[in-house]
Amino acid sequence: MYLFIKLESNPESDEPTKGYKALRGINGTLKWLALAFIILLCNGSIVSGAYYLKYPARGVFAHFKSNDGRDVKVHYLCAGPSNGKPTFMFEADASHGLLDFLGLQVWSTAAGRRSCIWDKPGLGYSDYMLYNDWGRIDSYYHNFITAMNETGPFIFVPWGGGASIVYNYAIAHPEMVNALVFLDVYPENVEFLVPKIFYGWNETYYQEYMKNDINGRWGTFSLINGLGLPWGLVTFFLGGNSPNKSFPEEYLAEKKWYFEQDKTWTTQKMFLYNYTKITGYLNQTLTQSIPLHHIYTNYTEAKLNADCVKQNLSQIKCDEKLFFNKWTSEAKFNMTKLSLGGKAIECTADDCSLGYYVNDDPKYTIEKLIELFP
Repeated sequence: MYLFIKLESNPESDEPTKGYKALRGINGTLKWLALAFIILLCNGSIVSGAYYLKYPARGVFAHFKSNDGRDVKVHYLCAGPSNGKPTFMFEADASHGLLDFLGLQVWSTAAGRRSCIWDKPGLGYSDYMLYNDWGRIDSYYHNFITAMNETGPFIFVPWGGGASIVYNYAIAHPEMVNALVFLDVYPENVEFLVPKIFYGWNETYYQEYMKNDINGRWGTFSLINGLGLPWGLVTFFLGGNSPNKSFPEEYLAEKKWYFEQDKTWTTQKMFLYNYTKITGYLNQTLTQSIPLHHIYTNYTEAKLNADCVKQNLSQIKCDEKLFFNKWTSEAKFNMTKLSLGGKAIECTADDCSLGYYVNDDPKYTIEKLIELFP
């Protein structure tokens, strides 16, 4: 009896027929594939379990209730001296958590400043939550901030997509916010909006372009969630650790593990549901006693032209790159005008990018924060 098919030899001959041999070969291949599948599934479970043992929770847990009465547990870590100066609260979008900000916290502590970092529900060691709960942050955010028992008001430092969270929080609870410092925050839907402006797309083409792009990302995330995670092969999708200037090297392996967790990629995938929706949060009026500063990337034209040559871009694609940088830089500068006393700090170095301030050179970011808040 074979795994899939019972085969009989030719009754008129002791020699197996060619068909019999072929089927037997196929049967053997299927058995080996089944075994490999089982091994890969076991590998995924072993990898996941082993890393949870290797990298236990770094921080503590805040237990509180959301506004709709649910019990919530959030993993957070506060470090640095309590010296009477405002604490830095680092924030990101729904797909980034505590391990992203370890480098910032290390350098903040070294500079004699206190900071807090955390995993949102659905990430790291925090509770699993419903897929759409990342969009309901206001249902638990204030409860969480107060559950940490830290002394406010705080300096909230949102990175990229985390800006909408803290901006809305500053409007709802200005008494908790000393200042806002955006880290390379782009206007909503910018990667689709700017090409629309540059090429003069009509609304129909614009919507179709977005739909096709998001479907492509959805397919990639589905592949990672469907194959990479269960089989322990996520590392093949991630590649190696990127070069860094000041992110502590001893944390790189742990940070890489964070991006091999099922929570991270489930949240990434569900994040796409609302990725292209524009909320217009910056159209709301910020309390003028709260300054809004911005540390952001503004590439030089020489750098961009050199990239065009290196990447062998057509003239139209190069012009689009230049337009994107100019348009977004102006938009990022104008965000500081949403409050009184907001300052703009441009990063014009060739290696500046959205990830630079957190992943590559967190020391740079802390130095700029200390300049703003000595």
